[in-house]
This record gives sequence, structure tokens and C-alpha cells, in this order.
Amino acid sequence: RYYCEYSESESGSWSVAYGRSFDTDEHRVFLLQNQGLQFTKQLNRIEDAKVADTGNTLVIDDGDREELSGKAYVFDSSGEQRFIQGFEANVGACTISSDGDYIAVATLIPDCTTYIFDLTENERIVEHENQDGNKMGLDFQKDGEGLKLYLAEGPDSDPFYAIDLEGEVVWRSDELERQQRLQSLMDSSETDDLEEALDLLEEAYDLTQEANEKKNVAQKLADTHWNLAKEIDREEEDSDEWWQHLNQAKSYYTEVLPWYDGKRGVAKVSRKQGKYYLDQGEEEAALEMFQNIA
Repeated sequence: RYYCEYSESESGSWSVAYGRSFDTDEHRVFLLQNQGLQFTKQLNRIEDAKVADTGNTLVIDDGDREELSGKAYVFDSSGEQRFIQGFEANVGACTISSDGDYIAVATLIPDCTTYIFDLTENERIVEHENQDGNKMGLDFQKDGEGLKLYLAEGPDSDPFYAIDLEGEVVWRSDELERQQRLQSLMDSSETDDLEEALDLLEEAYDLTQEANEKKNVAQKLADTHWNLAKEIDREEEDSDEWWQHLNQAKSYYTEVLPWYDGKRGVAKVSRKQGKYYLDQGEEEAALEMFQNIA
């Protein structure tokens, strides 16, 4: 008895199951056609398996978890080995085209690369460095422009982007477009023109969705407001604009909490405001600022 995962070919006529024995540490793959067993193979540690409409079956063996190693096997419908490829990396996911001519294998960090092989020529045709971490969901799809490989974070996740058989990115999801625009704005904000940086960062802030993204942009917004306040302070202290930038800086630093940079930022703004209140003789307001630091 084996505890298995399985997947079907695009036509549904073939199924491949793979898993571990209930009683031993043995791992096996099973190919079935219309529920009839066609072959079974024992491998070391099977991570994923896919089957084409031709019955060609792709299996990835993660080997020894203590080492960076893995292998991809392709068997025909009778169990004869057609292809084998080793990797100096742990393998995470795979897929095979419906006609059985192409396979794709994704390795895990630190290699974090997707490889495409042409089985008609028995050669690797693409070595693509994955964008934004491991990709555990791979899927070949064909349209009028040819065969594309769609990559996703997981097998049940929406595709993140797609590459063609030359490794070029030919489609991007809305999420990838958002992330790339956000990164572009963050990079462009590294400018000496603080007012321009503020405009770019405010647009970036509106694009954020995850908590860490928001904190990272808030940190840069806070620093920019702080630097603008310092510029104004050198020219005319105690202006409405100076005070406004200090309050904006404190507000954004507060969003960064509980990170240390947020604590340090709230403290330096409160110290500046506290000293101002002392100079104005407003001791209670100053005390509130210094208690805020504590």
C-alpha cells in the first residue's frame, strides 16, 4: 500500500501516481491508463510527476535532502527510460507538454532556476533564473504564438508570468506588473531632489499590499519628510511647513513600528519637537514628547 499524489494527462486518459509505502520508506511511481497499471518504478525520493497524452511520464527524484542534488527521468508508456538529467540542486516541481516533446524542471533556492528540455533532440534549450523566489507550479500552454511555460508560486496558485522556448518573459500577471512598478518607483526615489522623491514614494505607497512592503515604503517616506524638515530648519525654523514635515515623518515612522528603525525615527522626531516646546516654554508639551521617546 502506498500513500500517493497523482495527476492526469491533458486528455484524461493517463494518470501518474507517486508516493511512499505505508510500511517502508520505499518511494514508487505508477503509470495507469484507464485505471490499468502500465508500469511502476522505485526511486529514491519522488517530489513530482507528470504524464503527457502520449503516456510519456516525467518524474523528478529529489535524492538526498542533505545534499544539493536531484534527477529528472522520462519513461515511455511501457516504462522504458527515454531521458535522464542530473542537477546540482534540489528539484521542486516539473511539467511535460501534452505531446510529450518538452519537459520543464524547477530547482529550489539557492539555484532557483527553471530548465526546459527538448526531448526530440535530448538537449536543454532554456535555463531561466526564476523571478521572485521558488516556483512550484509549472504548466505548458499552447496558443497561436506557440508553446509557453507558465510559472506560479505553487501548484494551486495563479500564474505569475510566462516564458517562451527561448527563455524570454512573454506574459506578466497584474501582480508582477505591480511589483515591478513598485520596485521601479523605489529605485527612482534615490534622488537628491527630495520633493521629487516624495512624489515617487507616495505613488509607491499607494501600490503596496503586503505589510512588509508598506513598512519599507513608509520608512523611506518618513526619512524623506525628515530630511525636508532639516532643509527648512536651516533656512527658517518654526514654519508651518517645517512642523508639517516633522508630523508626517513621525506618522510614517509610527507605521514602521515595531521595527527598530521605526522606534529610532519616532524618537528623533519627538526629541526635535520636545526641544522646540522647551524653547517656547511649553513644558507640558515637551514632557509629552520625551515620555513618548521613553
